[in-house]
Amino acid sequence: MRADYGQVEWKFTTGGDVHFASVADGKVYVSSLDGTVYCLDAASSALIWSYRTGGEIGTAIAVANGKVYFDAQDGYVTCLDAATGTKIWSYETGSGTYSSPVVAAGKVYIGSNSGNVYCLDHETGELVWNYDAAGSVYGSPAVADGKVYVGSTSRRVYCLDAANGALIWSYLTNSMMYASPVVANGVAYAMNFNGQLIAFGAWEPIPEAITIGVMLLLSTFAVVVSARYFRKRREWENW
Repeated sequence: MRADYGQVEWKFTTGGDVHFASVADGKVYVSSLDGTVYCLDAASSALIWSYRTGGEIGTAIAVANGKVYFDAQDGYVTCLDAATGTKIWSYETGSGTYSSPVVAAGKVYIGSNSGNVYCLDHETGELVWNYDAAGSVYGSPAVADGKVYVGSTSRRVYCLDAANGALIWSYLTNSMMYASPVVANGVAYAMNFNGQLIAFGAWEPIPEAITIGVMLLLSTFAVVVSARYFRKRREWENW
């Protein structure tokens, strides 16, 4: 469809619902619930290649470095040659995934329904690290400044070291996390199922319990100081 005035240029029909399409280098890469990845010519919709998987594909396709990365409900993350559709590697997660892969700095990051966050080598598919997020990870990871941000149904937002998966911090929200975090200008944003939008700066967020404790401590201190002041003032007035 023409973006300027909406004229339909072409149509292509897959065997199932289509939730996402990615465009790169004059090609359109389509993931379909019929379990197939389609590579189309962006100008004409001519089918260049297709690749059949063992499960539905309801997530977005990542295209980088001449390769196509995607995951399916058959429990595999797969890498194909972007030009030919030939499989280069696949990695078994052991569960289906609704998290779309993110490629950054030679690594592929993806969450899974089993609660694991995986970091794979983008060339070989070998596991670099994985982290147990204690709940299903449906949103895509956000990768920025050497950190990986994910939310899970455990109600937590996690910040991990992108190189080794070590936990930098986590924050407990009041509801499950389904949406993908985003990072802009050094601030990470995450939204939970209750509709809360939470912004995290470069520092470690202070858990709510600690915040309340500090407020109670300061309040107690203020009461004690006030009590001493008024008692001392009365002593002065009676002197």
